[in-house]
Order: sequence, then structure tokens, then C-alpha cells
Amino acid sequence: MPQPSLQTQELKDWLEENKFGQFFEKMYDVGVEQLDDLRALRTENDVIELAGPSGINMGIIFRRKFIRAVLSLSESDVTSPTASTPTQTIPTENSLSAAMYFLQIKQKTFAFGQ
Repeated sequence: MPQPSLQTQELKDWLEENKFGQFFEKMYDVGVEQLDDLRALRTENDVIELAGPSGINMGIIFRRKFIRAVLSLSESDVTSPTASTPTQTIPTENSLSAAMYFLQIKQKTFAFGQ
């Protein structure tokens, strides 16, 4: 039985939120003790190995859903900005049009005032 800890509870909560709660103890038995253990699975083959017959032995439907969920968990960690990563806003066509409009108004106002 898993030792209660914040990391273990985080894993259990994530599994339950994604409808994999029934596999919590099996995962713990094969070494998955925290959510970071799932985040460490970077390839589909890694996740298949965990979810397949030599791991926790999920049925095919659960396995496919689990693969998607774990890979999206890993991807969201890779692509989400952190405090040390500056974010950059990419201008859209609408924001560029609005900026050009205000620039034109400012130029006309400035020219009119002279």
C-alpha cells in the first residue's frame, strides 16, 4: 500500500480526474509513486510498456486513453512557460490592424496640431 504523501496524492488525484483511479495501486506496485514518474514517460512506447501486459495490464481502450493522457501531460509540461521562460505575444491580424489604426490617428493628430 502506498505511503501517504503530497506527491502520491497528486498522482492519485490525476488518475481519478482522468478516470484511471482503478489502476492506482497497480501503478504503485510497478514503481509509479508520483505524477513526475508519469511525466518522465516521453514516448508512446514508454507509456505502452507501462500500460501493457508486462506493466499494469490495461485493456486496449483504457491503454489508448492512458497513452493520450500521459503524453499530453508530458507535452503540457514541456510547452508551458515557467517563471524563468519569458513569454512572447504573437500579434494577430486584428491586433496589427488595431495598432496601425491608432498609429494613423496619432500621426494625423500630431500633424494637425503643428
